[in-house]
Amino acid sequence: MKLGPAMADVLTAQERLTGSLSDNGHAQSQLEASVAGSQHRLDALDVELGKLDSDIQKTDGQVKSSKEQVAVIARALYLQPDSLLVQVAQAGGPQEAVTATSDLLSAADRADSLQRKLQADLSRLRSDREKRQRARDEAARVLYEQSGVLDELRALLQQQQGTEEKLAGVIQRARGALSATGAQATLLGGAVADQIRLDERTLVAEAEREAWSEAAIWARVNHAVPPPPPSSGSNTASGSAANIQPDARGSTFIWPEQGASTTQGYGPTDLWFEPSFGGFAHFHTGIDLVSSDTRIFAASGGVVTAVGHGSSGYGNYIVVAHAGGYSTLYGHLSETMVSLGSTVNQGQQLGVEGSTGMSTGPHLHFEVRLNGNPVDSSPLLPSRGHAG
Repeated sequence: MKLGPAMADVLTAQERLTGSLSDNGHAQSQLEASVAGSQHRLDALDVELGKLDSDIQKTDGQVKSSKEQVAVIARALYLQPDSLLVQVAQAGGPQEAVTATSDLLSAADRADSLQRKLQADLSRLRSDREKRQRARDEAARVLYEQSGVLDELRALLQQQQGTEEKLAGVIQRARGALSATGAQATLLGGAVADQIRLDERTLVAEAEREAWSEAAIWARVNHAVPPPPPSSGSNTASGSAANIQPDARGSTFIWPEQGASTTQGYGPTDLWFEPSFGGFAHFHTGIDLVSSDTRIFAASGGVVTAVGHGSSGYGNYIVVAHAGGYSTLYGHLSETMVSLGSTVNQGQQLGVEGSTGMSTGPHLHFEVRLNGNPVDSSPLLPSRGHAG
């Protein structure tokens, strides 16, 4: 690699990383707003719980007081003489005796009704408190989770800033090499070019990790639950969609690009910019597809957990979470047509093939992960006769 082009490459890498830093900062700002909202909800629920506790204490006291009143009235009725003559004599006359007894009975009814109402109010208040407590516990859990994610983003930002500093050092050394002459320039140029390649590969790996981390973070915070896969041959997608055909192997995935050729498969590669994986220095964790029909479709139904736009790594990409712990990534798109959090059907168009990010030409990078780990998509896809 000549030093001039290498210098251009490292400046491009620095520009890409600056974009990643900006994206991270934007994500942090959004999450900080969510954390503030969660804290506000938690504080409001604490206030509601405090008021409910006060109301419960007050109502409980009223219930106890009404029970005492009922007991006093019941005792008064119990102590009334059995003899009507004695009651008349004590009351001062027949009318007074009847009135006194009637008043006691009415008071007993009122006290009993009040007691039942207060008891119902107390039960309702306690039920409301249980609901508010559950809501408070959930809000506290969400806040704890969001705070943890925010810490992850901040840690990632520190890593990116470290890489940015390293790139700045490479640029400084490259400029020094460019100002050198003769054999010294040749020696310095080769060393700097090698360092540029190393840093470029580091940047690619970091950008790809960030893409998957972003998807996992969103799914965790928003508790995305993908729908079950559709029955064979079904397609309920609206708008542009792939022609889904049943497959003899019973595959639940379809090809994300119709009539596509595979230009690079899953596994070890000699491409220097591919990151290491599985004990190999360079490993391609997906497959690259090219087709004259550049529409990109969802390989299976699911929930969109990431939509990224950038000039490094996967470039413009989409991640969809599916049932069974699977996720699919569609990278290097020229256009994305779905939004974060939307539910997509199998065969629904997600975007258009492109060459954004670390790309050697227009193609689709299609990647499948199971519980966060890259897997070969070949066993999951239909035979080539059913590629569409």
